[in-house]
Amino acid sequence: MKRVFYLLFILLNSYILCGQSAPNVIWDSVQCEFIDTSYYYDSRNRIKDQNFFLKLDSNNLMALEKRANLKSDIFDLIGAITDYDHILRINPNYEVAYNNRGMCYVRLGEFEKGLSDLDKALKMTPNDPISYYNIGWAKRIQKDYKGAIIYIDKAIALKPAYLKAFNLRGITKQLMKLHKEAIIDFDEVLKIDPNYFYAFLNRSESKSYLKDYKGALVDLNKLYELDRTIEFLPRFLELRATAYENIGEKEKALEDKANLASLESNENLKTEKDNFKGTLMEYLTRGAEMYDKKNYNGAIQNLTKAIEIEISKPSTEQSSNYNKAYTIRGNAKMALSDPSGALQDYNKALEIQPNNLKALRNRAKVNAALGNEKLARKDFDKAAEIEKKNSGK
Repeated sequence: MKRVFYLLFILLNSYILCGQSAPNVIWDSVQCEFIDTSYYYDSRNRIKDQNFFLKLDSNNLMALEKRANLKSDIFDLIGAITDYDHILRINPNYEVAYNNRGMCYVRLGEFEKGLSDLDKALKMTPNDPISYYNIGWAKRIQKDYKGAIIYIDKAIALKPAYLKAFNLRGITKQLMKLHKEAIIDFDEVLKIDPNYFYAFLNRSESKSYLKDYKGALVDLNKLYELDRTIEFLPRFLELRATAYENIGEKEKALEDKANLASLESNENLKTEKDNFKGTLMEYLTRGAEMYDKKNYNGAIQNLTKAIEIEISKPSTEQSSNYNKAYTIRGNAKMALSDPSGALQDYNKALEIQPNNLKALRNRAKVNAALGNEKLARKDFDKAAEIEKKNSGK
């Protein structure tokens, strides 16, 4: 009988849903890539499949790992961590679970826990390039760019044709303003895969920064050949308009600028580009005002500046302002279809003020939208309890 169940398990795991919904692409600010969410419905069904087998055997490692990976894919990071916890209780030496759990923690902004897990995985597999890559990826997100490079270099030394490592190192060098070195890395990526979308996009940005506008245009045109929907991405239009303008093709530049303005107007994506310098409170106020006007990119820009103002011993009022900045920035990220980024911000807000009703309700909405019903209900219930207590009923 058990053998029949496992056979059924394998068949269900190999099942492919025939009627897929239309692609729904979002930008994941943590992963630095576009995510197609059209497969989420299928993933949730596959999670239900794993639930069935885990009812038969709660310690079924194959089902636990499959479910954890699926939860991670649809941004149910806390649910994924719970499953990886279970796996590690059964097998404390399973380095893949440490790697995957560590990456979930990093995506939630819990860098200490994440790096601790990734370091454990590396110690178990000291010659595995993926373990070095993962730590480099985490440190890049943590903005420890020099530390990231050290680990990415080791990943490449172990695997010389490691496409993702070259691309990550290029992105990291861009963030360090080392654009010539970044271009060398993107060149390597394209030697490995001549049609790698992100390498063309990133390399064109570095070329533009170095005023090699003809070279940037070559990359942008290649991008357009690979995927014509790229013309709906503001970053692409801005880069191409700049390139056209600087090589003297004014009409094409004006056309791209007009399309960019139309996109920004339609989607309320206009980003503030002035040189304002202010205090935590001033940036918070400006960010909140922009959010109210549905200028979400401008709101994120100002709220990020507010959050980046470091105060060694913040007062109660200043802590409250940080809390508001994270909450409103989370709202703006959700408005721009960035659930992973929004979840990180709500988590930060609730670290500062665990009884923040807005953050609790909004985090619940994010989890509900992602199909994480239990987590959503937990936050909704806590918010209702706080509200009841505050009303004195």
